[in-house]
Amino acid sequence: MVSKTPKQLLQDLEKGITYPVYYLYGDEPYKIEEFIQKIKSILNYDTTRLDGSEIKGIDVLESMQTIGLFTQTSNKLIIVRRAQDLKEVEPLFSELQSSFTTKTSNSSNVLILIAESLDLRKKFHQWLKKEGYAIEFKADKGSQLTPWIQYIAKKKGLELSDDAFPFLALICEGSLHHLSQELEKAALYVGINSETTITKETIARVCSGSASFSLSELVAYVLNSDKYKALLLVQKLIREPDEALGFLGLLTWYLKRQTATIPLAFILDLIELDEKLKSTGLPAKLLIEQFVSNLLENSPLLQNHENV
Repeated sequence: MVSKTPKQLLQDLEKGITYPVYYLYGDEPYKIEEFIQKIKSILNYDTTRLDGSEIKGIDVLESMQTIGLFTQTSNKLIIVRRAQDLKEVEPLFSELQSSFTTKTSNSSNVLILIAESLDLRKKFHQWLKKEGYAIEFKADKGSQLTPWIQYIAKKKGLELSDDAFPFLALICEGSLHHLSQELEKAALYVGINSETTITKETIARVCSGSASFSLSELVAYVLNSDKYKALLLVQKLIREPDEALGFLGLLTWYLKRQTATIPLAFILDLIELDEKLKSTGLPAKLLIEQFVSNLLENSPLLQNHENV
């Protein structure tokens, strides 16, 4: 079976088509939780929650086959967290294999297994992957986070200024759970202070990532051609190649939003710097100092940008 995206699977559910099992895994638990909530709203089944570290496969199977005393329908949604710890899965595996590939939502229970990873050394996991029942939820990075920032902010009834987006993308470090927490704190803050739009400064007041705020400030100094302050912050903030690459990623993110075309010379400089950071062994701080100095002295791309 061809694997489908979470969006396609939800569309199937709305048409009354379900799989006997959904194995949800990956490094973005927020997306997994959102997917489960949407499944629950579509199916409206009675829900049973289990912990894979405390039970065996036969326990999951029995839960799927048992109709509760007060249940009005035979349809059940069984959610098993920490499914990677589930022991003795053979009876469950055998039952799922004998199920139909797809079933209408009015004729079956649905099992959701939530795990950190997919172990393709196991036959059960190999089968889940082959049949398209294993769905990976990957963390987004950089500008890929923008739609999620918009989505989570809208859910919380928040309006964000343009400068808040790259800052949030930076401080959450790819974690939507962290992003949601920071927006929750910002929502409480603006509620108290009656602010209508959340800015970068608003978030900086309430977030826990003060070091990340300094990295954002470094980008601001570069874009405002403040060479003295930029080089001072490079001295304080850039120690390892990962920190240097984080700065370059944030700088590129800003420039993509603020200019129609990024000059080829700048792109080539970024590629060269990236290679030096990864291969030469030269101090990251020295390489970034040279890059910032050359950029502010020679690059025309900073002349027409908006302030950050």
